Amino acid sequence: MKESLWVLGKNIFIGKKSGRFLVEIDGVKSEIAALKLRTIIVSGRVEATSRALELAFRNDVSIILLEDKLLWLYKSFPEKDVSLLLNLYKYSREIVEELSKAAEFNRKEVSRKFTRGVDIGKAILSTKKCSLEDLLRLSLFLDKFLVGESLDFLLKTGLTPITSNNIFLPKLIAEVFKPIALQVFLLKKTSSRMNLEDFGVLKWILADFKKHLKETVISDLEGYSKNIIEHMEVCVKSLAMFLRNPVAREFKAFRIGV
Repeated sequence: MKESLWVLGKNIFIGKKSGRFLVEIDGVKSEIAALKLRTIIVSGRVEATSRALELAFRNDVSIILLEDKLLWLYKSFPEKDVSLLLNLYKYSREIVEELSKAAEFNRKEVSRKFTRGVDIGKAILSTKKCSLEDLLRLSLFLDKFLVGESLDFLLKTGLTPITSNNIFLPKLIAEVFKPIALQVFLLKKTSSRMNLEDFGVLKWILADFKKHLKETVISDLEGYSKNIIEHMEVCVKSLAMFLRNPVAREFKAFRIGV
């Protein structure tokens, strides 16, 4: 499976050097082969050359910008399946309901397993490891990267990110995985020593969060183990398969194994 590249900095430059991306973050340069990447998710002021964009499009790499409003750069969508788009419009209510039910199930299951039924947010605050303000700020910051991963998988299937009832689908899919991905991470990693004004600390937290997303989780639906990001990809592909043949298939979003 190709990797995602998460980039955080005050000033970011993305260029091209042969078949590699040249990434400069606050004056520090690095290179990564385009063939190894599926998406570049960026938080910060960014400049990308036309040659870098051409390299991304040629290698099926999306570039997702985590601004106040999520922006993305991607080659023209995969070949459109008209029935897929029509069915997304037709079944959008059912899809939203299923994703919402899965998210609620996962919230309850994570709470049962990790905090004996206590809301995880309250459990974190009860330890006095961080303030409510810091908890909300860190949660919103990391959640953007989770939504970015979801958006990339959706773009690659040819689905439009926005449903007929104007709901941003990547956000809703990210909510399904938020309990096991973000909330469990915050429960384990929050600390009173974290200075969220320090970019170095934020980069350390971000790297640790990305590592957490590679932890193995058992799915209640299939009963097999994958890491969190792989489960997200399976969930998005399952949605696309359902929309291509809604009569023969049933869409069930990811649920944590009990």
